[in-house]
Formats: sequence, C-alpha cells, structure tokens
Amino acid sequence: AFSSLGSRVPGYLGNREAYEYVKEQFEKIGLQDVTVEEFKTTVPIDKGASLQLIKFGEEISLYGLWPNHVQVPSLPKGGVTGRLIYGGKGSFKELSGKPVDGSIVLMDFDCGQNYLNPRMLGAQAIVFYDNGRVTQGQAKGKFLQVPVDVPRLWIKKPDGDRLLRLIGTEDLEVTVTSNMDWEEVP
Repeated sequence: AFSSLGSRVPGYLGNREAYEYVKEQFEKIGLQDVTVEEFKTTVPIDKGASLQLIKFGEEISLYGLWPNHVQVPSLPKGGVTGRLIYGGKGSFKELSGKPVDGSIVLMDFDCGQNYLNPRMLGAQAIVFYDNGRVTQGQAKGKFLQVPVDVPRLWIKKPDGDRLLRLIGTEDLEVTVTSNMDWEEVP
C-alpha cells in the first residue's frame, strides 16, 4: 500500500495518504485513544519540472532530485535551453568530442558521481533515466553533502528510452524547467 503512494516526505500528497491509511488501519483493529502530534518541518517541495522538445512542441515531465545539502535543483525562471546529448556514464572519454558546454545531458543512472563531469564541462543540467541498473547505492551517490549547484532531474524510463532513440537520429534542442523550494510544512 505504501509503495503505491509516491513520495511520503512531509508536504507531499503521499505523506497525507500514508497518514490516512495508518489511521484507517488503527480504527479497523479497534485501537482507541489514538492521538496525533503535529510539528513543523522544512522540506524541499518539487513544484514541477519538464523537458520541452522544441521541434515537436512536446513537453515531458521531469522530477527534481533531492537537494545537494541546501542547494535545490531549481533552474532560472523560464528554464534553460540547449542541445540534448547522451552522456552515458559520464566518463571524460564518453564525453570527448561532444558539445557538452551549454547542453542538457541525459545520463545513465548508474554513473556514480561522474554526473559531475558534464557539469564541470559546462552542461546546464543533468537528466537521469532508468537504464535498468537503479540501486539504492547509486541513488545515494547522487546527493552531495555540500551545496553544489548541479541541477539533477529524473525522467521516467519510457520517456528516457524515447529520448535516447531521438538523440541517435537528430539534433534535439530542448528547454528544461525545474522549480523546487524549501517550505515549512506540518
């Protein structure tokens, strides 16, 4: 039941739905005198992100990754526009000869911390996709304990697979937007 709710971080709908589910289960088994203690906490709230395929006039949903320390993966209002390139696992060898500066880089999720390489070479944002090797260890490697400004986003597997096919056949100009803010929530 919980895994179907999406994010259960306070401030997200899944958190409220998880609370309602637990409350309902407590009532079903007859627990009485159940109390709720509420307090405020500050969390990063993803207010939406997208990748627009300019040539096709199509918009694909993206999802902001957890902040690097306090640095959220937000982009300037209106987003950033650049060529979408495939960065693979982000090694300098794979990036060699590619127009990385000013680009948006689609990367394999199991790249370790090599996602920092395209950013060092001038990439504007990193978009991760599920290449079939998503693990908890790989996920932990995507979050730095320092406030490094590396806009990191996630795209669902079918959309990532489609972008890979398109990158292989033509130059793709895209606009990426991302808005995440810290908010105090119950």
